[in-house]
Amino acid sequence: MTRKWFPLGWYSCALPNGDYAVLFPESHIETSRGAVLLPGQNVLFVVCANWNGSLVLGGQGQADGMAWLWNGTKWLTVGSVMTYGTRPCAFGPRGLYASLMTEPGNVGVFHPITGAALEPISKPMGARGIAAVWDDGTVHSQDEFTNQSGLAEFVERDGLRIGQDTVSGLVAAGHGELEPGNVQFIQFNKSGNQLAIAEWKPDDGGSVCHFLTTEELPMPPVYPTLGRFWIGPNIGSIDQIDLFEDRANLSGVETYSIFVQEILSNVSTPQLGSNIYPNLLASGVFRKLKEWGIPLVIEMGSVKPGDCQAKNAVDGLKTAVQRVRDGGGDVAAIATDEPLVSNQQSCGGDLNKAADAHAAFAHECNALGVACGLIEAWPFSGFNTIRMFLMALRDRKAVPAFLHLDINWHDAGSDTRVKDFINACKGLSTEFGMPIGIYVNATKDPIATDVEHYQNLDALAKKIQPMYPDAPQVRVVAWAHRVSPDPTHKTQNVPNNFGANGLLASLHNTRAVFGAGIPDTPEPPPVELTDMMAYSAPIVGFQPGQLEPHPDGNGALLVRKPNGKVVCVTPDGNLEERDAAGPWEKFVRAKNGASLLAEREGGRIYVLSIAE
Repeated sequence: MTRKWFPLGWYSCALPNGDYAVLFPESHIETSRGAVLLPGQNVLFVVCANWNGSLVLGGQGQADGMAWLWNGTKWLTVGSVMTYGTRPCAFGPRGLYASLMTEPGNVGVFHPITGAALEPISKPMGARGIAAVWDDGTVHSQDEFTNQSGLAEFVERDGLRIGQDTVSGLVAAGHGELEPGNVQFIQFNKSGNQLAIAEWKPDDGGSVCHFLTTEELPMPPVYPTLGRFWIGPNIGSIDQIDLFEDRANLSGVETYSIFVQEILSNVSTPQLGSNIYPNLLASGVFRKLKEWGIPLVIEMGSVKPGDCQAKNAVDGLKTAVQRVRDGGGDVAAIATDEPLVSNQQSCGGDLNKAADAHAAFAHECNALGVACGLIEAWPFSGFNTIRMFLMALRDRKAVPAFLHLDINWHDAGSDTRVKDFINACKGLSTEFGMPIGIYVNATKDPIATDVEHYQNLDALAKKIQPMYPDAPQVRVVAWAHRVSPDPTHKTQNVPNNFGANGLLASLHNTRAVFGAGIPDTPEPPPVELTDMMAYSAPIVGFQPGQLEPHPDGNGALLVRKPNGKVVCVTPDGNLEERDAAGPWEKFVRAKNGASLLAEREGGRIYVLSIAE
């Protein structure tokens, strides 16, 4: 993107071919083709167009209120009545269009070279005039292009909206901020993928013209739909993989979080136990979460000790997301683990440097189609520090998808102080447009038994609920050890997930405390078998036989061998022959026509080649 700054410039216009026009009051209009002297008065609300190779200009006379036209060689007054509004003129396919104080024919149209009046248009235009005339000749008023898509005023062309954010800044709707600060009188033109935008910045004392392509627009931020009640088993929980044996086990779980170490590790450690990638993959954890409609969030660091610029974090991010996708799943979001804490303790404490590093990480998340949220510790990081960090991220087009409050209840002080902090953070939700979530996790570490862990979370949930009854995201997670000291973290597995005092029970209890019951387990969505062939196992040694309809119908097939036996594939993938057809003798034909697919218990799918 090319940005041209014009100190002391006022109203301005830019075209995709690189032409521009900027009013310098009481002096001239600076254009890409040289200076155009004014016609004895300022020409306000400047618009421009390329007409058969000539740069033509238009606007409203400051002294007489008339429409003025520069045809490439001289100024002409066009029309016989005054214009009105903050957008009195616009160029379109027939020439210069002007909002006139007359009815009918309130939109005058004038030839851009001769200034001759053409057939006018009668259309209600509101109080502000013409926002744009599209290539098909449709005239749009500024009143039509107001207070939509998060923009106070905008211009729309080919479905792309460019305008003033409702707070401040020049914004491309659905993409992000192009220019910070107070911007006014925005002009936007488009030709194919070429864009040109101009605006006045009164607080900075000048005008700006931008020239860019649609490919250079900011990466759209990713804001997935995440459920209200999250569960995050401890990193070493001994029964996490067992959760995925049955969809009913995760009833009431609306978002599932997992630590990045579990996805990146191929070899067990005392801390991880069995929670390593090969086991998660073999158990279908990622695929099942996707099939069951439960968003997956990975918790990991951005700014961390030894990685203050988050470069290693980006490498880990890319690997983790790809591994989940290789396993048939997807990643809804990354929850970044307290970058402000790491910045203060290990990275020098420079807030802007931390924002640079974290924003770069967040942009990498968005480039992968993954949202990037933020976890911050309070009161270690004070409210003002958190807010300043969010402001710095907004300046870098990296507002988090969510902010989760990790409260140290021992250092927090009185409940009144905690409630005041939560209420202040609700204001951040409005200011930055993101949900504010809260943790329900153990307030002590170590915590020896599941019973003690359950009681601890129960008491905390009942303390939080009156303070934040409408919390949009509630994370029931575990991170504590059973004993201390534990230098290898071998006991970082409290609690188990199952059982009367397990983490699932804490989740269900937390839902009840917050007034949400446990929903019925949804029926799993139908699985398109051919979509899963990348995760299927081929059956070796299969010899084709005669294909016949299976007794279950619905297009199912069986395979009959010359000896009259029926081919059987067991849930373990063993190839056998049976006398009659039952569920293990049922197959469907793949869309490639050359394979049969056998779906068996546990989500396993086997492939039998029937190609000649």
